[in-house]
Amino acid sequence: MTKQGKVWLVGAGPGDPELITRKGHRLLHAADVVVHDRLVSDALIAELRPSIEIIDVGKTPGSSYPAQQDINELLVRLSRSGKQVVRLKGGDPYIFGRGTEERQALREAGCEVEVVPGISALTGATAAAGVSLTRRGLSSTFAVMTGRPMTGRSMPKEQWRALAALDTVVVFMGVGAALQLQTEFVAAGRAPDTPVLLINDGTLPTQSIHKTVLGRLDATVREQSIGSPAIIVIGDVARAWNPGDEDLPSPASSGFVERDSELQSSAFPSEAPEPREPPKLYPMTLTNLAGRRVLVAGGGRVGQRKIRRLLDVGARVVLCSPTATRELQDRSRSGKLHWISGRYQTDYLEGCCLVFAATDDHRINLDIARDAADLGLLCNVATDTLSGDFRVPAVFETDGLLVSVSSVEGDPRRARHLRDHIREILGSLAVG
Repeated sequence: MTKQGKVWLVGAGPGDPELITRKGHRLLHAADVVVHDRLVSDALIAELRPSIEIIDVGKTPGSSYPAQQDINELLVRLSRSGKQVVRLKGGDPYIFGRGTEERQALREAGCEVEVVPGISALTGATAAAGVSLTRRGLSSTFAVMTGRPMTGRSMPKEQWRALAALDTVVVFMGVGAALQLQTEFVAAGRAPDTPVLLINDGTLPTQSIHKTVLGRLDATVREQSIGSPAIIVIGDVARAWNPGDEDLPSPASSGFVERDSELQSSAFPSEAPEPREPPKLYPMTLTNLAGRRVLVAGGGRVGQRKIRRLLDVGARVVLCSPTATRELQDRSRSGKLHWISGRYQTDYLEGCCLVFAATDDHRINLDIARDAADLGLLCNVATDTLSGDFRVPAVFETDGLLVSVSSVEGDPRRARHLRDHIREILGSLAVG
């Protein structure tokens, strides 16, 4: 008798791997097959046991990806073959997650299906950023919308006016439609000086928050090179936000570590580290990395950001990591970087001029830094800037100048805030 299959549509939460529900986590580790989206945490996938089949159906903007109909048919096929399937989706399956379409396709095919809710970025990313969507005295109404227009349809003017009249509007997938959002909301009666927050990588250690106004939404996205995943918060709750309101998880104790097949939950340190005096810094700009070998350990979003900049300046990048983001896999297949799919080994440092320790496990990063020091190599430690030899500052270019900002304590949020402030000052001087 053929084993009966079942599909669970599981919400993975807004980014931080510890924000998946207990039920979702249990099902994830009991599954035969996991079919996951692009925005699912790499750490959740990396800790699965080797016997679980993993299928990536992530939809990357600007790249080819499986059609929704193909995903529906895949889930039906796996269920009919008797597999216990977790369809792992970022956030909540029913908040812009195509969960209803997949559930309908499975039910029409006679397959058993169950929905396991997840924390949506609507509440998760905004709360982690320190933003209350229903802050007393500022917002008693809010709406959520997508920045991706439905095929062949545009939103009627009266609907724009209804949205513009609400206290707060949260936009998913709106970075690519920033100019349209800015134009339509202003045309619908929303003031150009309405405050706006853009929350990128919400709930992750790499989370960044940009504060602007509606009339400069598109300019801010372009100037700050803001990409996805990001949500946009429009309204007075954004005006009330100040740097320091956000609550970021610690990369060193996020509960999930990069250990190849040995990945497992890690305990929080039993003792707090002794306070250290920040070192005196020697400011430096690297002028020529073209063609030179650079090792990046860690294929998550932090490593991805570092690799983007290294490739931009022509470095010969070697990535070592058991897992890699969809973007890094694509770059590897196209020959733009060399990906060693496995745990870090000391031999990988041979011939390198720089090293980036960007795994999720601070202990592994420290081991890499020590190995690099033994060979006389400079190392950047992503989980603790005081443990490494150099930092990657917050930068922007203007009028032939490269402006770089780095705090003595190594706080990237402070550096980004000061960078944005300097940019605004230079912009006002140019206008004047």
